Amino acid sequence: MTSRSGAFTTPTSAAPNAARNPASTGPGLTRRQLPPALLALAAWPVAPAARAQAASTFALERLPAGEIGLLLAVRARLDAEPVLAIIDTGSNRQVVDPQLARRLAMPDDGSESVALAGARVRVRRFRLPPVTLRRADGTDAEWRGLGAVEADLEALRQFTGADIRLLLAMPWLAGYRATFDLQRGELRLDMDTSTDADADGGPGALDVPLRIDDGLPVVDATLSPTVQGPCLLDTGNAGAVVLFAHRAQAIAADAALPALTLQELGGSVSARYARSVRTVVGSYGRADVPVALELGTAARRGGHFDRLLGSLGMAFFDGGSFTIDIARQRLRVRHAALDSPLPGGFGFVPVRRGGGMVVASVFAEGPAARAGLRPGDRIDRLDGAPPPDNLPALWRAVRGHDQIVLAVSAADGTPRVELALKREAFFPPLP
Repeated sequence: MTSRSGAFTTPTSAAPNAARNPASTGPGLTRRQLPPALLALAAWPVAPAARAQAASTFALERLPAGEIGLLLAVRARLDAEPVLAIIDTGSNRQVVDPQLARRLAMPDDGSESVALAGARVRVRRFRLPPVTLRRADGTDAEWRGLGAVEADLEALRQFTGADIRLLLAMPWLAGYRATFDLQRGELRLDMDTSTDADADGGPGALDVPLRIDDGLPVVDATLSPTVQGPCLLDTGNAGAVVLFAHRAQAIAADAALPALTLQELGGSVSARYARSVRTVVGSYGRADVPVALELGTAARRGGHFDRLLGSLGMAFFDGGSFTIDIARQRLRVRHAALDSPLPGGFGFVPVRRGGGMVVASVFAEGPAARAGLRPGDRIDRLDGAPPPDNLPALWRAVRGHDQIVLAVSAADGTPRVELALKREAFFPPLP
Protein backbone atom coordinates (compact mmCIF):
# COMPACT_ATOMS: atom_id res chain seq x y z
CA MET A 1 0.00 0.00 0.00
CA THR A 2 1.39 3.15 -0.76
CA SER A 3 1.29 5.80 1.71
CA ARG A 4 -0.21 5.07 5.01
CA SER A 5 2.27 5.00 7.65
CA GLY A 6 2.19 4.08 11.20
CA ALA A 7 5.00 6.43 11.92
CA PHE A 8 5.29 9.25 14.42
CA THR A 9 3.89 12.13 12.41
CA THR A 10 4.79 10.34 9.23
CA PRO A 11 2.33 9.72 6.43
CA THR A 12 1.65 6.15 5.43
CA SER A 13 1.31 4.43 1.96
CA ALA A 14 2.11 5.27 -1.60
CA ALA A 15 0.17 3.77 -4.44
CA PRO A 16 -3.20 2.32 -5.29
CA ASN A 17 -3.25 -1.42 -5.06
CA ALA A 18 -5.39 -4.41 -5.29
CA ALA A 19 -5.16 -5.71 -1.85
CA ARG A 20 -4.33 -2.83 0.21
CA ASN A 21 -5.09 0.71 0.83
CA PRO A 22 -4.35 3.94 -1.04
CA ALA A 23 -1.77 6.45 -0.06
CA SER A 24 -2.77 9.00 2.45
CA THR A 25 -1.43 12.46 2.54
CA GLY A 26 -2.48 13.71 5.92
CA PRO A 27 -1.32 17.08 7.16
CA GLY A 28 2.28 16.21 7.34
CA LEU A 29 1.75 12.50 7.01
CA THR A 30 2.21 10.10 4.15
CA ARG A 31 0.07 7.34 2.97
CA ARG A 32 -0.56 5.76 6.18
CA GLN A 33 1.10 8.86 8.25
CA LEU A 34 -0.40 7.70 7.08
CA PRO A 35 2.19 8.46 3.71
CA PRO A 36 -0.40 8.43 0.88
CA ALA A 37 -2.42 5.21 1.13
CA LEU A 38 -3.06 3.03 -1.89
CA LEU A 39 -6.24 1.88 -3.51
CA ALA A 40 -7.71 -1.50 -2.84
CA LEU A 41 -8.08 -2.83 -6.35
CA ALA A 42 -10.12 -5.79 -7.46
CA ALA A 43 -8.35 -8.88 -8.75
CA TRP A 44 -7.23 -8.52 -12.34
CA PRO A 45 -5.53 -11.44 -14.11
CA VAL A 46 -2.19 -10.31 -15.51
CA ALA A 47 -0.40 -12.18 -18.26
CA PRO A 48 3.20 -13.01 -17.39
CA ALA A 49 5.44 -10.18 -18.52
CA ALA A 50 8.68 -10.65 -20.42
CA ARG A 51 11.37 -9.79 -17.88
CA ALA A 52 15.06 -9.22 -17.50
CA GLN A 53 16.77 -12.59 -17.09
CA ALA A 54 20.11 -11.81 -15.49
CA ALA A 55 20.88 -11.09 -11.85
CA SER A 56 20.79 -7.32 -11.59
CA THR A 57 21.60 -4.51 -9.17
CA PHE A 58 19.88 -1.13 -9.45
CA ALA A 59 20.17 2.16 -7.59
CA LEU A 60 17.42 2.44 -4.98
CA GLU A 61 16.37 5.95 -4.00
CA ARG A 62 15.02 6.83 -0.55
CA LEU A 63 12.24 9.43 -0.56
CA PRO A 64 11.69 10.97 2.90
CA ALA A 65 8.09 10.69 4.06
CA GLY A 66 7.58 12.22 7.48
CA GLU A 67 9.93 12.23 10.44
CA ILE A 68 10.93 8.58 10.19
CA GLY A 69 9.15 7.26 7.10
CA LEU A 70 10.48 6.62 3.62
CA LEU A 71 9.36 5.34 0.24
CA LEU A 72 11.60 3.45 -2.21
CA ALA A 73 11.98 4.49 -5.83
CA VAL A 74 13.92 3.61 -8.98
CA ARG A 75 14.71 5.59 -12.13
CA ALA A 76 13.11 3.98 -15.18
CA ARG A 77 12.24 4.71 -18.81
CA LEU A 78 8.95 4.07 -20.57
CA ASP A 79 9.96 4.03 -24.22
CA ALA A 80 12.33 7.01 -24.17
CA GLU A 81 10.48 8.87 -21.38
CA PRO A 82 12.38 9.01 -18.06
CA VAL A 83 10.15 8.41 -15.02
CA LEU A 84 10.59 8.06 -11.28
CA ALA A 85 8.78 4.94 -10.07
CA ILE A 86 7.80 3.96 -6.52
CA ILE A 87 8.14 0.26 -5.69
CA ASP A 88 5.04 -1.02 -3.95
CA THR A 89 4.99 -4.64 -2.77
CA GLY A 90 1.64 -4.03 -1.07
CA SER A 91 -0.07 -3.72 -4.45
CA ASN A 92 -0.83 -6.25 -7.15
CA ARG A 93 -1.39 -3.53 -9.74
CA GLN A 94 1.07 -1.26 -11.41
CA VAL A 95 -0.25 2.30 -11.35
CA VAL A 96 0.36 4.96 -13.98
CA ASP A 97 -0.41 8.65 -13.85
CA PRO A 98 -3.18 9.56 -16.35
CA GLN A 99 -1.13 12.39 -17.87
CA LEU A 100 1.74 10.03 -18.61
CA ALA A 101 -0.65 7.44 -20.08
CA ARG A 102 -2.08 10.05 -22.46
CA ARG A 103 1.30 11.50 -23.39
CA LEU A 104 2.66 8.10 -24.37
CA ALA A 105 -0.64 7.02 -26.00
CA MET A 106 -0.68 3.80 -23.99
CA PRO A 107 -3.09 1.16 -25.35
CA ASP A 108 -6.40 1.12 -23.47
CA ASP A 109 -7.10 -2.26 -21.86
CA GLY A 110 -10.64 -1.69 -20.59
CA SER A 111 -11.61 -0.80 -17.05
CA GLU A 112 -12.14 -2.34 -13.63
CA SER A 113 -13.83 -1.53 -10.34
CA VAL A 114 -11.56 -0.42 -7.51
CA ALA A 115 -12.29 0.39 -3.88
CA LEU A 116 -11.35 3.89 -2.80
CA ALA A 117 -11.93 5.58 0.53
CA GLY A 118 -15.67 5.26 1.07
CA ALA A 119 -16.68 4.31 -2.48
CA ARG A 120 -16.03 2.05 -5.46
CA VAL A 121 -15.22 3.60 -8.82
CA ARG A 122 -14.21 2.32 -12.25
CA VAL A 123 -10.74 3.16 -13.50
CA ARG A 124 -9.08 2.59 -16.86
CA ARG A 125 -6.46 -0.07 -17.47
CA PHE A 126 -3.49 0.36 -19.80
CA ARG A 127 -0.70 -1.74 -21.25
CA LEU A 128 2.63 -0.15 -20.39
CA PRO A 129 5.31 0.30 -23.03
CA PRO A 130 8.60 -1.51 -22.29
CA VAL A 131 9.89 -0.57 -18.82
CA THR A 132 13.69 -0.15 -18.77
CA LEU A 133 15.99 0.26 -15.78
CA ARG A 134 19.73 0.93 -15.90
CA ARG A 135 21.80 -1.60 -13.93
CA ALA A 136 24.70 -0.57 -11.73
CA ASP A 137 27.09 -1.94 -14.39
CA GLY A 138 25.68 0.43 -17.01
CA THR A 139 23.63 -2.14 -18.95
CA ASP A 140 19.86 -2.02 -19.36
CA ALA A 141 17.20 -4.42 -18.06
CA GLU A 142 13.81 -4.42 -19.78
CA TRP A 143 10.32 -5.66 -18.89
CA ARG A 144 7.55 -6.02 -21.49
CA GLY A 145 3.85 -6.75 -21.24
CA LEU A 146 3.15 -5.13 -17.88
CA GLY A 147 -0.32 -3.72 -17.27
CA ALA A 148 -1.34 -0.79 -15.07
CA VAL A 149 -4.41 1.02 -13.79
CA GLU A 150 -4.58 4.80 -13.83
CA ALA A 151 -4.63 6.97 -10.71
CA ASP A 152 -3.82 10.61 -10.08
CA LEU A 153 -0.49 10.66 -8.20
CA GLU A 154 -0.39 14.41 -7.57
CA ALA A 155 -0.88 14.07 -3.81
CA LEU A 156 2.08 11.69 -3.68
CA ARG A 157 4.21 14.09 -5.72
CA GLN A 158 3.38 16.96 -3.40
CA PHE A 159 4.15 14.95 -0.31
CA THR A 160 7.50 13.59 -1.48
CA GLY A 161 8.54 16.55 -3.62
CA ALA A 162 9.44 14.04 -6.32
CA ASP A 163 7.96 13.75 -9.82
CA ILE A 164 6.41 10.30 -9.34
CA ARG A 165 4.51 9.06 -12.41
CA LEU A 166 4.56 5.28 -11.98
CA LEU A 167 4.16 2.66 -9.25
CA LEU A 168 5.79 -0.73 -9.85
CA ALA A 169 4.02 -3.50 -7.95
CA MET A 170 4.35 -7.25 -7.30
CA PRO A 171 3.69 -8.32 -10.93
CA TRP A 172 6.90 -6.49 -11.85
CA LEU A 173 8.83 -8.58 -9.30
CA ALA A 174 7.29 -11.91 -10.36
CA GLY A 175 9.93 -14.65 -10.67
CA TYR A 176 12.62 -12.75 -8.79
CA ARG A 177 14.22 -12.90 -5.40
CA ALA A 178 14.24 -9.20 -4.49
CA THR A 179 16.67 -7.69 -1.97
CA PHE A 180 16.03 -4.15 -0.75
CA ASP A 181 19.22 -2.81 0.84
CA LEU A 182 18.16 0.35 2.66
CA GLN A 183 21.69 1.07 3.87
CA ARG A 184 23.51 0.85 0.55
CA GLY A 185 20.64 2.17 -1.54
CA GLU A 186 20.50 -0.92 -3.78
CA LEU A 187 17.81 -3.14 -5.23
CA ARG A 188 19.07 -6.61 -6.22
CA LEU A 189 16.95 -8.90 -8.39
CA ASP A 190 17.96 -12.53 -8.89
CA MET A 191 16.03 -15.28 -10.63
CA ASP A 192 14.21 -17.52 -8.13
CA THR A 193 16.15 -20.50 -9.51
CA SER A 194 19.55 -18.91 -8.87
CA THR A 195 22.05 -21.28 -7.21
CA ASP A 196 23.38 -18.55 -4.89
CA ALA A 197 20.11 -18.31 -2.98
CA ASP A 198 21.98 -18.46 0.33
CA ALA A 199 24.76 -16.07 -0.65
CA ASP A 200 23.26 -13.41 1.62
CA GLY A 201 22.92 -15.86 4.55
CA GLY A 202 25.33 -16.43 7.39
CA PRO A 203 25.68 -14.56 10.70
CA GLY A 204 23.14 -11.80 11.15
CA ALA A 205 20.66 -13.10 8.57
CA LEU A 206 17.23 -13.89 10.04
CA ASP A 207 14.78 -16.00 8.05
CA VAL A 208 11.05 -15.43 8.55
CA PRO A 209 8.30 -17.61 7.03
CA LEU A 210 6.57 -15.77 4.17
CA ARG A 211 3.55 -16.68 2.07
CA ILE A 212 1.79 -15.16 -0.91
CA ASP A 213 -1.85 -14.14 -0.43
CA ASP A 214 -3.63 -12.97 -3.60
CA GLY A 215 -0.27 -12.15 -5.16
CA LEU A 216 1.07 -10.19 -2.19
CA PRO A 217 3.77 -11.04 0.42
CA VAL A 218 2.44 -11.74 3.91
CA VAL A 219 4.23 -12.47 7.21
CA ASP A 220 2.95 -13.03 10.73
CA ALA A 221 3.57 -10.22 13.21
CA THR A 222 3.09 -9.77 16.96
CA LEU A 223 2.47 -6.20 18.14
CA SER A 224 1.35 -6.99 21.69
CA PRO A 225 0.19 -10.05 23.64
CA THR A 226 -3.34 -9.54 22.26
CA VAL A 227 -2.61 -7.99 18.83
CA GLN A 228 -1.05 -10.43 16.38
CA GLY A 229 -1.78 -11.79 12.94
CA PRO A 230 -0.83 -11.76 9.24
CA CYS A 231 0.47 -8.49 7.78
CA LEU A 232 1.38 -7.31 4.31
CA LEU A 233 5.07 -6.68 3.70
CA ASP A 234 4.46 -3.30 2.11
CA THR A 235 7.19 -1.13 0.56
CA GLY A 236 4.39 1.31 -0.33
CA ASN A 237 3.85 1.95 3.39
CA ALA A 238 6.31 4.66 4.34
CA GLY A 239 5.68 4.29 8.05
CA ALA A 240 6.06 1.40 10.47
CA VAL A 241 2.76 -0.41 11.08
CA VAL A 242 -0.85 0.15 10.00
CA LEU A 243 -3.74 -1.81 11.50
CA PHE A 244 -6.65 -2.24 9.10
CA ALA A 245 -10.06 -1.02 10.19
CA HIS A 246 -11.71 -4.36 11.02
CA ARG A 247 -9.20 -4.92 13.86
CA ALA A 248 -8.34 -1.32 14.62
CA GLN A 249 -11.84 -0.21 15.54
CA ALA A 250 -12.22 -2.70 18.37
CA ILE A 251 -8.82 -1.77 19.78
CA ALA A 252 -9.39 1.98 19.53
CA ALA A 253 -12.77 1.69 21.24
CA ASP A 254 -11.03 0.50 24.41
CA ALA A 255 -8.31 3.15 24.55
CA ALA A 256 -7.94 6.93 24.42
CA LEU A 257 -5.61 7.39 21.45
CA PRO A 258 -4.58 10.54 19.54
CA ALA A 259 -6.28 10.93 16.15
CA LEU A 260 -5.77 12.45 12.71
CA THR A 261 -7.83 12.56 9.52
CA LEU A 262 -5.85 11.29 6.54
CA GLN A 263 -6.49 12.18 2.93
CA GLU A 264 -6.43 9.16 0.66
CA LEU A 265 -7.23 8.47 -2.96
CA GLY A 266 -10.95 9.03 -3.28
CA GLY A 267 -11.59 10.54 0.16
CA SER A 268 -10.43 10.68 3.76
CA VAL A 269 -9.86 8.07 6.46
CA SER A 270 -9.58 8.67 10.19
CA ALA A 271 -6.78 7.04 12.14
CA ARG A 272 -5.66 6.85 15.72
CA TYR A 273 -2.11 6.28 16.87
CA ALA A 274 -0.56 3.97 19.43
CA ARG A 275 2.87 2.52 20.15
CA SER A 276 3.84 -1.13 20.07
CA VAL A 277 6.33 -1.64 22.89
CA ARG A 278 7.86 -4.40 20.77
CA THR A 279 6.84 -5.61 17.32
CA VAL A 280 8.20 -9.02 16.30
CA VAL A 281 8.29 -10.74 12.91
CA GLY A 282 9.91 -14.15 13.28
CA SER A 283 13.22 -13.47 15.05
CA TYR A 284 13.33 -9.84 13.94
CA GLY A 285 11.98 -7.23 16.32
CA ARG A 286 11.95 -3.47 16.93
CA ALA A 287 10.92 -1.48 20.01
CA ASP A 288 8.70 1.61 20.35
CA VAL A 289 7.05 1.04 16.98
CA PRO A 290 4.36 3.61 16.01
CA VAL A 291 1.09 2.04 14.91
CA ALA A 292 -1.65 3.76 12.89
CA LEU A 293 -5.15 2.35 13.48
CA GLU A 294 -7.56 2.99 10.60
CA LEU A 295 -11.08 3.89 11.66
CA GLY A 296 -14.49 4.56 10.15
CA THR A 297 -16.56 3.07 7.36
CA ALA A 298 -14.40 4.76 4.69
CA ALA A 299 -11.50 2.55 5.79
CA ARG A 300 -13.48 -0.69 5.34
CA ARG A 301 -12.68 -1.90 1.83
CA GLY A 302 -13.14 -5.66 2.16
CA GLY A 303 -10.75 -8.16 0.62
CA HIS A 304 -7.32 -8.14 2.23
CA PHE A 305 -8.34 -5.38 4.58
CA ASP A 306 -10.69 -7.76 6.33
CA ARG A 307 -8.46 -10.85 6.12
CA LEU A 308 -5.20 -9.35 7.35
CA LEU A 309 -4.21 -7.61 10.54
CA GLY A 310 -2.42 -4.76 8.80
CA SER A 311 0.69 -3.63 6.95
CA LEU A 312 4.41 -3.49 7.82
CA GLY A 313 6.17 -0.50 6.25
CA MET A 314 9.64 0.76 5.52
CA ALA A 315 10.25 2.58 8.82
CA PHE A 316 10.09 -0.85 10.49
CA PHE A 317 12.94 -2.18 8.34
CA ASP A 318 15.00 1.00 7.91
CA GLY A 319 18.67 0.68 8.77
CA GLY A 320 19.07 -2.80 7.31
CA SER A 321 18.09 -4.92 4.32
CA PHE A 322 15.44 -7.52 3.55
CA THR A 323 14.94 -10.12 0.83
CA ILE A 324 11.57 -11.30 -0.47
CA ASP A 325 12.23 -14.89 -1.58
CA ILE A 326 8.94 -16.22 -2.91
CA ALA A 327 10.29 -19.53 -4.23
CA ARG A 328 11.61 -20.46 -0.78
CA GLN A 329 8.69 -18.86 1.08
CA ARG A 330 10.89 -16.73 3.28
CA LEU A 331 11.68 -13.18 4.20
CA ARG A 332 15.37 -12.76 5.01
CA VAL A 333 16.17 -9.76 7.22
CA ARG A 334 19.55 -8.28 8.01
CA HIS A 335 19.76 -5.53 10.63
CA ALA A 336 22.66 -4.49 12.83
CA ALA A 337 20.44 -3.25 15.66
CA LEU A 338 17.87 -5.93 16.47
CA ASP A 339 15.25 -4.82 18.99
CA SER A 340 16.47 -1.23 18.71
CA PRO A 341 13.76 1.43 19.23
CA LEU A 342 12.42 3.50 16.38
CA PRO A 343 13.38 7.17 16.76
CA GLY A 344 10.05 8.65 17.87
CA GLY A 345 8.85 12.10 16.85
CA PHE A 346 8.25 15.72 17.79
CA GLY A 347 4.46 15.52 17.77
CA PHE A 348 3.31 18.00 15.15
CA VAL A 349 2.34 17.88 11.49
CA PRO A 350 3.45 20.75 9.22
CA VAL A 351 2.01 21.77 5.87
CA ARG A 352 3.14 24.26 3.25
CA ARG A 353 0.62 27.09 3.09
CA GLY A 354 0.76 30.70 1.90
CA GLY A 355 4.42 30.49 0.93
CA GLY A 356 5.58 29.15 4.28
CA MET A 357 5.46 26.25 6.73
CA VAL A 358 2.41 26.16 9.00
CA VAL A 359 1.51 23.77 11.82
CA ALA A 360 -1.51 21.81 10.60
CA SER A 361 -2.06 19.70 13.71
CA VAL A 362 -0.48 18.85 17.04
CA PHE A 363 -0.63 15.47 18.80
CA ALA A 364 -2.03 15.67 22.31
CA GLU A 365 0.53 14.77 24.99
CA GLY A 366 3.41 14.98 22.51
CA PRO A 367 6.52 17.17 22.83
CA ALA A 368 5.05 19.93 20.65
CA ALA A 369 1.80 20.08 22.61
CA ARG A 370 3.61 20.22 25.95
CA ALA A 371 5.86 23.01 24.65
CA GLY A 372 2.83 25.08 23.62
CA LEU A 373 2.86 24.71 19.83
CA ARG A 374 -0.60 25.32 18.34
CA PRO A 375 -2.34 24.47 15.08
CA GLY A 376 -2.07 27.48 12.79
CA ASP A 377 1.30 28.62 14.14
CA ARG A 378 3.72 29.69 11.43
CA ILE A 379 7.26 28.25 11.56
CA ASP A 380 9.61 31.21 11.08
CA ARG A 381 12.90 29.51 11.89
CA LEU A 382 14.15 25.96 12.38
CA ASP A 383 17.34 25.67 14.45
CA GLY A 384 18.10 29.31 13.79
CA ALA A 385 17.61 29.28 10.02
CA PRO A 386 14.60 29.82 7.75
CA PRO A 387 12.71 26.53 7.40
CA PRO A 388 12.93 24.61 4.11
CA ASP A 389 10.27 25.63 1.61
CA ASN A 390 8.97 22.10 0.99
CA LEU A 391 8.02 19.13 3.16
CA PRO A 392 10.61 16.63 1.89
CA ALA A 393 13.40 19.11 2.65
CA LEU A 394 11.90 19.68 6.10
CA TRP A 395 11.86 15.92 6.76
CA ARG A 396 15.50 15.70 5.71
CA ALA A 397 16.41 18.66 7.94
CA VAL A 398 15.02 17.02 11.09
CA ARG A 399 15.99 13.41 10.25
CA GLY A 400 18.48 12.15 12.83
CA HIS A 401 18.03 15.14 15.17
CA ASP A 402 17.02 14.34 18.75
CA GLN A 403 16.12 17.98 19.41
CA ILE A 404 15.02 20.94 17.31
CA VAL A 405 14.29 24.59 18.10
CA LEU A 406 11.35 26.32 16.40
CA ALA A 407 10.71 30.06 16.29
CA VAL A 408 6.98 30.46 15.59
CA SER A 409 4.49 33.26 15.11
CA ALA A 410 0.72 33.29 15.45
CA ALA A 411 -1.59 32.96 12.45
CA ASP A 412 -1.87 36.78 12.28
CA GLY A 413 1.92 37.10 12.02
CA THR A 414 2.54 38.20 15.60
CA PRO A 415 5.84 36.71 16.81
CA ARG A 416 4.97 34.30 19.57
CA VAL A 417 7.74 32.20 21.05
CA GLU A 418 10.81 30.02 20.55
CA LEU A 419 10.24 26.36 21.42
CA ALA A 420 12.72 23.54 22.03
CA LEU A 421 11.31 20.12 21.14
CA LYS A 422 12.90 16.79 22.04
CA ARG A 423 12.12 13.71 19.98
CA GLU A 424 10.38 10.91 21.91
CA ALA A 425 8.11 7.89 21.54
CA PHE A 426 5.05 9.57 23.01
CA PHE A 427 2.09 7.58 21.66
CA PRO A 428 0.28 5.53 24.34
CA PRO A 429 1.05 1.80 24.42
CA LEU A 430 -1.03 -0.45 22.21
CA PRO A 431 -3.54 -2.31 24.40
